[in-house]
Amino acid sequence: MLTSHSLDLQGFCYQDRVDAMPALDLACTDSGGWILERTTVAANVVELNIEIQLRGIVELYANLAANGVELTRVTQDLLTELCNCRQQFGFTEAQNQILSLRLKLNFLEHVTVNSLLMTGSVTA
Repeated sequence: MLTSHSLDLQGFCYQDRVDAMPALDLACTDSGGWILERTTVAANVVELNIEIQLRGIVELYANLAANGVELTRVTQDLLTELCNCRQQFGFTEAQNQILSLRLKLNFLEHVTVNSLLMTGSVTA
């Protein structure tokens, strides 16, 4: 069953943050979501607090992927579960439920595969 607390999502993007943020804003709003707050956690990390109806979760998931956001395995599993809930509820009142999401994005525009191989560590 769905809960009323904020769900934590994490992902990363290889695009420049300045170029990617307008597209990510549209990804949220085009799926019916609202960006309540945008916080710069670090130079390459942004946190978005989003509210969206359950009925728009599939569109949000697709829009994030279409805009170059790579999601962690845990986040993919959570969004897949929400998509399944949406499908199972059909056209009921439950699809109007508002979900609170906290999406933390790491922007890795300066990280290359070579630099990861040389250091042996991953920053995301």
